[in-house]
Amino acid sequence: MPRSPTKGDLREQALLDSAEKLLHERPLGELTMEVVAAEAGLSRSAVYFYFASKTALVEALIERANDEVSAFFETPAADLALNGYLVQTLAHVFRSWRLHGPVFQAAIEMSISDSEARARWRTSTLRNVDAIIALIERERRKGTEPGSPEVDEASRVAIESVCWMVERSCYALFTREHSEEDEQLLHNVLTGMVLGLASMSR
Repeated sequence: MPRSPTKGDLREQALLDSAEKLLHERPLGELTMEVVAAEAGLSRSAVYFYFASKTALVEALIERANDEVSAFFETPAADLALNGYLVQTLAHVFRSWRLHGPVFQAAIEMSISDSEARARWRTSTLRNVDAIIALIERERRKGTEPGSPEVDEASRVAIESVCWMVERSCYALFTREHSEEDEQLLHNVLTGMVLGLASMSR
């Protein structure tokens, strides 16, 4: 049975929630610990008790958003076929960008100049690649997908490439003004691409 959150846990989550809300209103460069503290109704010293720096705060925010996405990738229903899984995970990626777009934008932009941030972002993406491969291999073992039980290296590269293409496409869309039609068009295009993974894996 999971433990109930402590007062400290709730304060930490309140700080993360406040930081994310502020990122929807202003660029990362204008986010300060003082502003986050005020938004959360806490003192500046309280923020530093939980996060040693603004960078540490943003990294925790990115980790939380990434974990939420990866948890969806890693917990498919037992009876969900490959095509259904690919459609559902792509839809979840779009929902996540709507909810956490500024957080993902910060992660990508931090990764450009910070090798450690780049390594963390790559690790989170490869975690999702591994989840897709695990689903393909599960379906092969069940006999619902053709092929040997293990995904070969060429298929792994193809899956990883498509995942990075989805990431870059979402970044390009959600970091600019766009319409619902723009979003639907991109979603339709990427749906065709991710469904192509099913045939690539065969």
